[in-house]
Amino acid sequence: MYAASLLDFQAGPHAVARVEVRCGSGTYLRAIARDLGERLGVGGYLGRLVRTAYGPLTLDNAVRDDQLTSAESVADRLLPAEVILPDMERVRLTIEQEALVRQGRAVRVVPEPGPGPIRAHDAEGRLVALGHADPLRRTFVPEKVLN
Repeated sequence: MYAASLLDFQAGPHAVARVEVRCGSGTYLRAIARDLGERLGVGGYLGRLVRTAYGPLTLDNAVRDDQLTSAESVADRLLPAEVILPDMERVRLTIEQEALVRQGRAVRVVPEPGPGPIRAHDAEGRLVALGHADPLRRTFVPEKVLN
């Protein structure tokens, strides 16, 4: 958790606190609410959760469902898949490498990627696979291959 702010508090037999939390993925907000209530000796639970951002995506820039009235209006607002990926090193595959990766096979790419998660793109820049580097074999190893 990076930060937490108390936005509102309503005292009483069924007290309610409204809290804004800035956190990374994997933060168990329900467990935090439970643990906080336990430490205060009053019990606690998460009554409502609103995710206001995920990486670069925010509620302020979201599209309302009533704006999506046709297949074309949906297609016009689609974002590339890599927008929702965490910062990952990017490698470019040749046509031959792409064919091997689509079969789930590891390939050697240049420049050699560093450690950590990697995304592989085809010659036109489309996302093909997510994976990691094998430093011993000096290859890109696909873990998730996209159609």
